[in-house]
Amino acid sequence: MCRPLWKKVFSELILINTIWMVFLEWLVQKKMSNFLRIPLFFAFFILLGLSFGFLTFKILSFSRTVEVPALANMTLLEANEALSKKGLYLKIEGEDFDPDIQAGRIIRRIFRQATKSRKKRAIRVAVSKGPRISSVPLLVNEQLSDAEASLCRKVSASGKSFLFIPTR
Repeated sequence: MCRPLWKKVFSELILINTIWMVFLEWLVQKKMSNFLRIPLFFAFFILLGLSFGFLTFKILSFSRTVEVPALANMTLLEANEALSKKGLYLKIEGEDFDPDIQAGRIIRRIFRQATKSRKKRAIRVAVSKGPRISSVPLLVNEQLSDAEASLCRKVSASGKSFLFIPTR
């Protein structure tokens, strides 16, 4: 079973304090010249600063990382439930047409594709609008000029161009 973070940090602080005391006692007991004593003090203070910096970083950056489930082709409810079990949140960033995925299902994650994430983070996804649907007006039994005008109105409304080749 894992020890809580504060117990780990406390035990590391005790270890650093013990090393510091042993080093000071050794320096006091040794009769060495100032030529050696001063650089040793500087070196030990640098090591002491680095060790406390490491502990500070460890305390401040401590957060649990969790595995992000694969969300592709899930409904929004399924994805939200899977993410909330892991302590993550679902955020819908956009919608796209996709011919292979039903409307209302997740197409992909946006930006970060990492398999792990920190807890309480939002996982951004794009949702499918389904296949793009185009309609063509019914032109059966219409005059050629009326059919052409109807198609021109339909195409100009959509902003696309087409090539009309009449066959007789």
